[in-house]
Amino acid sequence: MMKTLLITFMLLPLFLSAQKEIEISEDYTTVMIFPSEIEEPILGNQQEYFIKESPNRSQIGKRTIRLGYIKVDKVEKNTNLTVFTKDGNSYEYLLKYKKTPEQLTHYIKSDESQMNLLEISDQVQATKTPEIVKAPGSHYSEDVETINSPSTKAVKEETVGDSLYITNKTAYINEKCAAVNDGPRRILRTFDASSNVKLTLKQVSYAKDEIYFHLLLENKGGQAYDVDFINSKLARGYRGSGTDQSIPLTPLLVYNNPERVMGNTGHDFIMVFKKFSINDKKELQIDLAEKNGERNLLLRINNKLINNPVKI
Repeated sequence: MMKTLLITFMLLPLFLSAQKEIEISEDYTTVMIFPSEIEEPILGNQQEYFIKESPNRSQIGKRTIRLGYIKVDKVEKNTNLTVFTKDGNSYEYLLKYKKTPEQLTHYIKSDESQMNLLEISDQVQATKTPEIVKAPGSHYSEDVETINSPSTKAVKEETVGDSLYITNKTAYINEKCAAVNDGPRRILRTFDASSNVKLTLKQVSYAKDEIYFHLLLENKGGQAYDVDFINSKLARGYRGSGTDQSIPLTPLLVYNNPERVMGNTGHDFIMVFKKFSINDKKELQIDLAEKNGERNLLLRINNKLINNPVKI
């Protein structure tokens, strides 16, 4: 018992040091610059705190998170931020609201990392409990624990997928996207069109902890369509409401990102997000703008489609 308490008190300062406080304000942008490219940021409270999409996809831009705050009510809430970087490190922070933050730019050091997930992935695989498969026609006593499992082939494929997901989530997501990118359209009446240009939602899918939005950008006009930007956000209130508010929602990855769609052609692409759900008073909006043109599109996706994806 004394040994356990001693270890706990030794680890307590390390835990507290990992929970560094970051001050966020609705009037300022707080910037965090990490030593490695960001794999995935996770916000605890996505109603008031949000991550602003960076227009800069340079090496510095890929290592940068820009944080903002929207005050929903009079109560100022705190939340947590977890960040995974491509070198395997994970970082934990406590986000606190402050009207005027004392520090707006935070240069994160590698020694602030809580742990490296790539270094422990081999240990996790090595210590997995072996599955017990009951042979057809055999019998076990009540004292023997048995675990039903799918076919050997299915177990093997799932194990390989789990391993890739742990060691390289981006590669796992890319594999899933490649398998379904050119699939058939399964959702009707969810599209937006402007002057012979049309953005259509083909399917909403999920795998692991990510949700995939399969999209088709069609150009039935003569001129090429050059994409200026694609923004995504969660819209509040009802359509057309004067009090409508929205919160930016940054995708983890855009597969086969559209840049130019020639006349009389189409372009399939997939936007991948950390899985989420919404109520019937909200919707996901995907805003696509044309560079040097006015054929802009706004695709609205309701909660029924988001909350009922198909597995891939």
